[in-house]
Amino acid sequence: MTTKTSERFSINEYLSQQNHTGFIKKNASFYDIVERAKQFVKEEINNRIEQDNKQEDFVENMHRSAMGDKIARKSILVIIDDFLLKNAISEVEIPDYYSELNNAIFEEAYGWGPLGQWRNVLINSPKAQVIGKDIFIDKNGRYVKAPYSFQTIEKVYELTERLKNTDRKNKLDAIQHTELLTTTMDGIRVTISIPGRTIEPVITFRRQIVKTYDLSTQVKLNTIPQEAVLLLEILAKMPFSSIIGGPPECGKSTFLMTLLNGSEDLSRTGFIESSFEMYPRIHFPGEQIIHKQGTGKELETVVFPTLLREDIKRLVMAEIREDEAEIFASGMTRGITQVMGTIHESDPIDIPDILATISLRNKREGGNKYAEYLRFAKALHFSISMDAIDDPKHEKKVTGIQFYHVDEDTLDVSIWKVMDYDWEQDTWTYHHEIPNNIKRLAYKKNRKEMVTLQKALEELSEKYPMKVEERRKTGYTFKVLRGSGF
Repeated sequence: MTTKTSERFSINEYLSQQNHTGFIKKNASFYDIVERAKQFVKEEINNRIEQDNKQEDFVENMHRSAMGDKIARKSILVIIDDFLLKNAISEVEIPDYYSELNNAIFEEAYGWGPLGQWRNVLINSPKAQVIGKDIFIDKNGRYVKAPYSFQTIEKVYELTERLKNTDRKNKLDAIQHTELLTTTMDGIRVTISIPGRTIEPVITFRRQIVKTYDLSTQVKLNTIPQEAVLLLEILAKMPFSSIIGGPPECGKSTFLMTLLNGSEDLSRTGFIESSFEMYPRIHFPGEQIIHKQGTGKELETVVFPTLLREDIKRLVMAEIREDEAEIFASGMTRGITQVMGTIHESDPIDIPDILATISLRNKREGGNKYAEYLRFAKALHFSISMDAIDDPKHEKKVTGIQFYHVDEDTLDVSIWKVMDYDWEQDTWTYHHEIPNNIKRLAYKKNRKEMVTLQKALEELSEKYPMKVEERRKTGYTFKVLRGSGF
């Protein structure tokens, strides 16, 4: 049926003249209304531009609304409401993953389609993924196929275009740029792969669902036990370099932010990411945090030197990759009192080795493996190991806290564990020995805190003793490396 623009649109009359019956008929009418609403919104905005002589950018407003700008979204919803009112449209059967007609129209026309259910309603789910038309939602650490999907594959491609437009520099095409990483205005990290790279389009979404970064929240989540809070509070305040290691999606970033918050004094902090995802100034409003992004050599040649000139005393790297590794090693020798970061490695023994390997791979002139290993072992004071378990339920765990020690005479490296998670018993155990080099560093300005830490560990190790074989591990030794030709 064709409706003249001068006639009042009647949804009941429209439905009665359809040839189909049941849900298919009503569903089709919804999508027809969506197309009519899109045209109405476009014409309305163009009319406003002409009448008010404003340089309002219709396309930019659409992009911003899809990317999480609440003001842009609201401005469009107002026009959609006007469309529904002028056409007396109210009783329309909409897909059950939408709650209201105006929001349903917005999501279909300018938003994320059925994925808006995950974005706006299932706010406790950290991940979602689209493969072809199908949608998978993370529920308690496991992907579950949603009972709804995109109407057509073309709708999925429309979404990839909206996501691409988060930044004018983004490129996505089937020839050269078949993959894209981007972040929405409301902090959702998006990874896109399209045919040319994949058989079907694949879109992966990740977001932080923990909004309160404090140790008491981590206790409630069973990530750490209550008795470990004092230990972590003290470590967060110490002038130590640290790395949180673990596999992907085990809670490293959340725990990094928790430790940062635990330091209490956030002044003169530099925060580096490859792309903006964590927004520390939003979580810690009013704090003196300089937040920058950078990749590749620009991190070492531009971002880091600039931060030094901006008088930072603490450096936080969301994830330590190739170029961040060199910054980590040199940070403590450049006037920075605390360096923090995360890495994809769950075994604390291997962290200095991984950093050394990355550093050598990144040096054009090459270098000595042991010298690099020793440099990173000296630069790293302690690490926190993390992992995730699924039985009996999905939980993220701190599985260990350990200090690093380089023997001044032999130059051998050892790892001294002070907290360990027993997987079989689902309990944490402790040991009180702390390397002398760590004590010396702490005694300079934090003697009182170190005494408290030592006493707390002694009490915990007596109450929850760690197995002897877990207390100390040997890293690379000078003799072994010299004999291996490094």
